[in-house]
Amino acid sequence: MRFFYLIMIGYIFIEVVCTTAYIAEFGAWMFFLEFVITSLLSMFIMFLSRGDILEGFKRFTRGEISLIDFLGGNFARIFGAFLLLFPGIFADFLGIILEIYAFFVLKIAKRNLGNSFFKDSENHSSDFGNFKQSMWNYQENSNQEIIEVEIVQEQKNLR
Repeated sequence: MRFFYLIMIGYIFIEVVCTTAYIAEFGAWMFFLEFVITSLLSMFIMFLSRGDILEGFKRFTRGEISLIDFLGGNFARIFGAFLLLFPGIFADFLGIILEIYAFFVLKIAKRNLGNSFFKDSENHSSDFGNFKQSMWNYQENSNQEIIEVEIVQEQKNLR
């Protein structure tokens, strides 16, 4: 727990030094403008992260990225957006670095993995493929057996 306190004290010290230097160089209005822009950017990233998580999961199931890359990239994206919400130059710097890392891991890096979760052996890959094929066949067969039914309600006159 002391290690966490030391890290937080170090972070606060670096944040105060960086923010003070930025305000001394560019002024308080530029710092306020930077805070507003990075906050809006952070909310935009968090809003779009829902679709990116689904896209990353699709790439994970196809074996294009590993489980560690999928989890690490999505964590970096959300934590980077969270850091961009904080008012401060050092937090914004760390947030931008995490966003760049998440972009490279989730979007750019295409890897041919022989040890991904679904393709670690031929048995698992074929089992997953058979499962998807059987689900597809089940859905096709179940749609052919649907009988249209119309429910007619009778009105009874109660006196």
